[in-house]
Amino acid sequence: MDIHTFTFFNCRFFILFKDYRTPSKKRLETISDIQLPNKFKVLQDKFHSDWQDYHIIYEIKFEDNSTLELINRIKASKFYTPNVNQKIISPRLSFHAEDEYAIWSKDENKYYFVGQKQRTMYSIELDTSTNILKYVESAD
Repeated sequence: MDIHTFTFFNCRFFILFKDYRTPSKKRLETISDIQLPNKFKVLQDKFHSDWQDYHIIYEIKFEDNSTLELINRIKASKFYTPNVNQKIISPRLSFHAEDEYAIWSKDENKYYFVGQKQRTMYSIELDTSTNILKYVESAD
């Protein structure tokens, strides 16, 4: 095999297996109406796909100051609804726009986000005792 053929096949391989999806950080920020602080460590960023069905798990850990900064941004979000019991959240209590809804809520040590846009479900949990945020996105 000559060098040109080798190069051509290598380029095709990299193009076929490149991850073209929108980064998890950007997906989280867009759907939740918050911008993440700059200082955090990615613990996991997983993507599972079965054709049109997919599942994303994005877990990050913040430093103490970054967690406080994030909490302030959550409270400033148009989706934030204080004093809502996480166990009774429903689409009726949330921000609505046609085929979508979203809500940020809080309990003792955690902030929660629940949302839906068409057939895609979103959830975020920020544990303030561990400074870990977990984002889950799934579609079917």
